[in-house]
Amino acid sequence: MSAKVGTAPSTTTITFPDGTTLALGDWVEDRLFGSCQLNNGDAGSLEIFSAGRSQQIPGGRRNQSDIDTNLPRAGSNGLQKDYRMLVYSICTRFVRACRGQTVSGDVVLADVNGAYSDPLKLRTLFNIERLVALDFKYNGKSQNMGTAFDYPQGGGAYVFAATTAFEYAQNGAPSPRDRVAMAIPIDMKEGLIFTLEIKPQAPLAIDQVPTDNGVHEFHVDMKGTLVGLVQRPVV
Repeated sequence: MSAKVGTAPSTTTITFPDGTTLALGDWVEDRLFGSCQLNNGDAGSLEIFSAGRSQQIPGGRRNQSDIDTNLPRAGSNGLQKDYRMLVYSICTRFVRACRGQTVSGDVVLADVNGAYSDPLKLRTLFNIERLVALDFKYNGKSQNMGTAFDYPQGGGAYVFAATTAFEYAQNGAPSPRDRVAMAIPIDMKEGLIFTLEIKPQAPLAIDQVPTDNGVHEFHVDMKGTLVGLVQRPVV
């Protein structure tokens, strides 16, 4: 593309309908991700990206770690100052089915004191996907709606098993080429709220038999990821 005013010659640029110009050299491909905890019987909405690191996971009581989100603050505060993101893909992944600790019942990250985690089985995935609507909102307006199957995870483990008693259900093939790519990105600017709303249309039925044959797993960790181009301040 031709150079623009204030842009070095031969720099690749994108011009938006409002006339603003993006120089690709100022951006990197990256992702923002957040999580929520789905529970058996849940009927109310949850919001992925509504909490940042060290804040309580939506739907649960444990504090989020770096494995749950890379947001330093809640999405209700928007992107940080001088940050901007062009979202080309929304992905959803069901991380684990789990049960809480034996005495307290608290769901924790590590499998200790009776807590236990498993990959999702197909029935668990089916029971969630058929009942849950997803709505990505930016600046208070709906930008993209669907169900989990409309937003395949686009990555993950590939598993081969030689036993009929083994199940590992994923939300789509584990390949970046299987992500849904938007023809027109969602342009997110600093300080404007963004969230992925999880909206059960009926009480969730989460009841998975664990591989240790112990108490059933009534909770599922779900992750939402925004993939695209991110502009960060130069330091």
